[in-house]
Amino acid sequence: MKYIIPTLLATFALLFSGCGGAFDTLGTKISKSFTINGDSSHTFYVNSTPPVADANTTTTATNQFTVDKYPDNGTITFTDTTVVYVPDTSFSGTDTYEFSYYDDFRNTKDIYTITITVRNVNGAATIVGTGPSSIVAGQTYSFTPIVVDNDTPASALKFSISSKPGWASFNASTGTLSGTPATKDIGSYDNILIAVSDGTNTSFLDVFSIEVLAP
Repeated sequence: MKYIIPTLLATFALLFSGCGGAFDTLGTKISKSFTINGDSSHTFYVNSTPPVADANTTTTATNQFTVDKYPDNGTITFTDTTVVYVPDTSFSGTDTYEFSYYDDFRNTKDIYTITITVRNVNGAATIVGTGPSSIVAGQTYSFTPIVVDNDTPASALKFSISSKPGWASFNASTGTLSGTPATKDIGSYDNILIAVSDGTNTSFLDVFSIEVLAP
């Protein structure tokens, strides 16, 4: 009799564990952190045989994959083996998403919290504008191009110029070209080029000319 009871208990435990998963081990909470550039994506490999997710929950074979929290500043896409995160355009900062991986008995194997730090990518500033093409001698000429810099935080910009007229001055902080030509300056001043740089990228305004006219 003393051998029968342990045997029965072992058999009962084996049968019970296969009929509902009462003895299945619940998974752990897993937190992972990654850093990417704002112009790239991140691929997270769940395990060697993860399920596929569509919308919030999709069943694959005997497993399920459930999104518990979508990212606030990006999108996530599931494949057979991965979760791909793509940050929103121009977003930089920290974003988080969460999902649960279930086994066939609906016992959570793992609960994942993925934190993505998106680094700002330095983009070139945009410079546009069309200055006056002529000025009468003795009058004041002034032109400031329009610059748009979408970097966050904004980059420090510096302007430069080539083929600047001798009668004009140039502000390297604002890109303003100004001056008052004299009658001796009457003529055409061609191939003027204004550029703006953030220290990494340089953008150029279209080449232009200024004609100084007689009063």
